[in-house]
Amino acid sequence: MRKLLQRLLSAWIIRMSNKFGSRPNRKRIHAALNKLYKTINTTPGKRGLIFDVANTDKFIVLSDQHKGARDYADDFTLAEKNYLKALEYYNQQDFHYINLGDSEELWENLLESVIKHNKATFEAEKAFIQLIPRSSASVVSAESLKTKSFQKR
Repeated sequence: MRKLLQRLLSAWIIRMSNKFGSRPNRKRIHAALNKLYKTINTTPGKRGLIFDVANTDKFIVLSDQHKGARDYADDFTLAEKNYLKALEYYNQQDFHYINLGDSEELWENLLESVIKHNKATFEAEKAFIQLIPRSSASVVSAESLKTKSFQKR
């Protein structure tokens, strides 16, 4: 019976999954990013900053760390040592750190508790914010970032 149901329903389930699944639509994404870019250029600072990126710039992009309060439900606890070592390495190699969000588990924990139990990770992330220029970068103010734009390479 199981084989029969698989044979009868597999094609339909795959077709429906492809139709309604979470597959990005490139045209919609491109249109949305172009609209965002134009909005940022016409009203700087409202939706984000545009700045020059050189071919030699290096970036590390992270998200969804879910740092918690170090209780039984904290998924980040086991990853913290690796996370700290990775941040140390990328900082030494002059990478720029980008956090896409969802890094603290604030749905389940109080902010004070998350801060208290994740001081080392916050310090490691803060190390990417330089007041003294790095070897390959210069200090740029937020105001000057608003006036710059991406160059097509």
